[in-house]
Amino acid sequence: MFTKNSRYYSLEDIVVNNKNNRQINSKSIRQISYVSGSFQHLVDDNDRLDLLASKYYSQPIKWWRICDANPEFKSPLDLLGKSCVKTYRFNVMDSSIPSPFPWLELTNILDQQIGIEQYISYDKLVDFAEEVIDLLGTEVTVNREVYERYIDVRINSQLLTSESISSLFSATSIEFSPPELLGRVGKQITIPPVR
Repeated sequence: MFTKNSRYYSLEDIVVNNKNNRQINSKSIRQISYVSGSFQHLVDDNDRLDLLASKYYSQPIKWWRICDANPEFKSPLDLLGKSCVKTYRFNVMDSSIPSPFPWLELTNILDQQIGIEQYISYDKLVDFAEEVIDLLGTEVTVNREVYERYIDVRINSQLLTSESISSLFSATSIEFSPPELLGRVGKQITIPPVR
């Protein structure tokens, strides 16, 4: 079932019951030992795990060592930002709308949409001071309330696109900037040492 160079080859054979209560042969779970890394790699849009393993280990089949060193990612696709689940950030264009912001109008629309995994809205007051000239010609400081407002929407990209979410937003009275993909490009991953 596994070749001799497979990391599963030396695992104990076990018998388990499947959901229909039939016994099937399997392997025990591979315990992931703590893997520390001494090198950080910045993710690029063209990265693939086999190419990274080839670059750092001269063996493309050692891609799983990189996955083991980054256990916070559940899937190898998530590690490089290639998963079909994507998160987009939509910034509110007019930051001077006072609080409370009308998020309810938008969340009612998002709740109806199939393919949206999660959304989180942010409404943060930012201190803003501006130097202006008053009518007498003196310079004065004016404090204004400015809000940093945006919504992060996590979607299944096989069902939705950022453009389809933008079109949903256009049905509201809120004006949003074009979406920004919150991906893994430019983020660091750990490359463990060769062993």
